[in-house]
Amino acid sequence: TGTTWGKRCMLVSASTGAQTEVEYIVDAESRQLDVRMARQEGQLEMIVCPKIVGCPVASITDIYTIEDGEDCFPKSIMESLLVGEKMRLFMLVYATGDSSMETACLCLVEASKSARDELLQQLQDLSSCPEPLT
Repeated sequence: TGTTWGKRCMLVSASTGAQTEVEYIVDAESRQLDVRMARQEGQLEMIVCPKIVGCPVASITDIYTIEDGEDCFPKSIMESLLVGEKMRLFMLVYATGDSSMETACLCLVEASKSARDELLQQLQDLSSCPEPLT
């Protein structure tokens, strides 16, 4: 297996609850999580879809799942999701600027609860590994 992996999932807008199909890519070498618009059926592999978010794993400050309680998520998201989707939901809170005080959140719905848990474990493993020597 390589050091890069990714899958399709749904991005949920924190302000409206609207869902957009996206693809996340985790690069273990650069310790980066990128979320891009999903490639459409029949679209050429060489076409790079626009990046929505680029997030160094080290900048992630919190990760919430439905097990942490619905009150951890924006109300618009909770009202827009079906029960089964809520079980696959997670929210990454990450620092956006030089100051760790500036944060943003990214709400995603994985294909399954086990896929969600697998991704969260991979992110945790990356964040707890020592930085490689350069």
